[in-house]
Amino acid sequence: YRITVYTLYDGREIATPVVISQTELMPVGIISNLRVIETVGKRIRLGWIGVPGATEYKVVIRSSDGVFERVRRVPGSQSSIDIDDLQEDVTYNVQVSALIGNREGN
Repeated sequence: YRITVYTLYDGREIATPVVISQTELMPVGIISNLRVIETVGKRIRLGWIGVPGATEYKVVIRSSDGVFERVRRVPGSQSSIDIDDLQEDVTYNVQVSALIGNREGN
């Protein structure tokens, strides 16, 4: 943004010197303590400790063989998710990242 401040002096606008500073966005935090809370058949429930200010979480589930991939989003107020239709004897990699608006954490 560029903001110019004018002073009204004696009925005329006069450009006023101002101090310009640029703000930097704080990095999005990282979730912690990702864990399996419960397993029932082909369903698991994952949980984690959230990030303050997160508007949502992106959960990516991939099978290690690359055949299966699913991306889900949950509200920032939620810190768990149920994943269905998982196959026995398949290794899955799960990544959960916090989002604040359109900015994503690691």
